[in-house]
Amino acid sequence: MKKFWLHFLLLALCLMMVYYVQNTILIDEAYYYKVYSEKLSITQIDSIIEIQKSWGWAVGLLIPILTLFKIVLVCSCLIAGFFIIDRTADYSVLFLASVKAEFVLLILPLSAFIWFLFFHKDYDPSELTNFSPFSILAFLDPGTVEPWLKYVVTSFNLIEVLYLSCLAYNLKELFSGKFTPALKVVAMSYGIGFTIWVLFVGFIIINVTPQ
Repeated sequence: MKKFWLHFLLLALCLMMVYYVQNTILIDEAYYYKVYSEKLSITQIDSIIEIQKSWGWAVGLLIPILTLFKIVLVCSCLIAGFFIIDRTADYSVLFLASVKAEFVLLILPLSAFIWFLFFHKDYDPSELTNFSPFSILAFLDPGTVEPWLKYVVTSFNLIEVLYLSCLAYNLKELFSGKFTPALKVVAMSYGIGFTIWVLFVGFIIINVTPQ
């Protein structure tokens, strides 16, 4: 498990760095005034900014904890997959494979940072929140897409496919170096679990969104 914690420490540092960059450069004070100017008073917006400055670090610390929780869930799915095919796998191997795959998910925030900092500096809040160049949403008008459908569409994207493939690649040694059987196990375990989760959240969004 030593390798897992070393990789996780590096991942945690990367996640907190991305969070810091997003909340100091992309989401600056002007961002809050653009988002809330029509809903809140200047005093209220100032209070939100002060809270962000005072407690933003706490949110940053929560990110690695939530990521670790997600890794545990992914490993649980993988264990179920190996159980279905009547095989066993060392937990340390599954945890290490999962944390390595998490680095793939850094592509989206890094892409957003590069795009909005160097190529599209004059952006509005909606462009930042709807930034999804690796999904079908990139070819649609986000304003015309229902909230639940937007979540589903953005969840199934090229990065998620790459994540699934990376997860399978990290497990191929358990199948004598063969990628295809590893991919099948990942697809039937994590893939199905992820799909159920996305559809469940989409269903929740439908029920809480005002009609």
